[in-house]
Amino acid sequence: MEGWQQTCSTVSEHFGCHVASAGYTDSAQFNDICTRYRHDYQIIYLHRGSGQVRLNGTWHTIKDNTLLFYRPMDYQEYSFPQEAGRELYWLYFDSISEAEIWEKFHIPSRTLFEMVDNTDFLYVFRRILEELGASHPCKALMLSLYTGQLLLLLSRYAMPISLSVNQNTINHLDAVQEIQHDIETNYMSFVKVNEYALRCGLSTTQFIKLFQRLTDMTPIAYRQKIRLEKAERLLVNTDMSIREIAVATGFQDGLYFSRVFSKKYNISPSVYRKKNRS
Repeated sequence: MEGWQQTCSTVSEHFGCHVASAGYTDSAQFNDICTRYRHDYQIIYLHRGSGQVRLNGTWHTIKDNTLLFYRPMDYQEYSFPQEAGRELYWLYFDSISEAEIWEKFHIPSRTLFEMVDNTDFLYVFRRILEELGASHPCKALMLSLYTGQLLLLLSRYAMPISLSVNQNTINHLDAVQEIQHDIETNYMSFVKVNEYALRCGLSTTQFIKLFQRLTDMTPIAYRQKIRLEKAERLLVNTDMSIREIAVATGFQDGLYFSRVFSKKYNISPSVYRKKNRS
């Protein structure tokens, strides 16, 4: 039993996904219009039917086998009006950082994907729904495993959909995405935005626009977001002081870190640590 519990703990830590909710509908009366920000991840899989999604300021029609992948604090704007024959799945999960999404699953930082092979993907999604409705031992672990499997399948079989962009723009987007991954890995650095732009062969203004197109955030705001995610984990999982965490995650000092952290989470780092350790 002790070995099993240790295995459960190791696997759970590896995937690190906590499922908040999931659902499915094939009702012709289903009608959903969304305009919001969320603090967790959301996967919406349109197996059959159509809908509308707004990306980069433009509405796009989506159809069979389209997947939307929203990250924390992505602005979500989509519409699924009443339609006969539509099959729609959705999943909300958290407890994993954007850096881990790339490091573990290599999922590109895009919102819109086409599932080119959906057989296993649908099977795992349905298993998640069954598990949520059941009362089994290690239920949270099983949901974490299924969600990890879903992300692996997404990485393997989902193709990013490019929305009316020419090849030159695609090349620039790929270069900007490399910068995004560099920020996720080297979040302690103080590289200036114009230096990132030069590496992509873009002006600073062009670079910022393309970076926001990928992440809905400026490069500086994105780097700060990654730093705060790392700091959040250090607060919960280590005994480092606030000042040590500030330095370890690239902030100027403990006071500045505390101010930025409190602004985002509406709670001080020390109180956050106490609440999440109890």
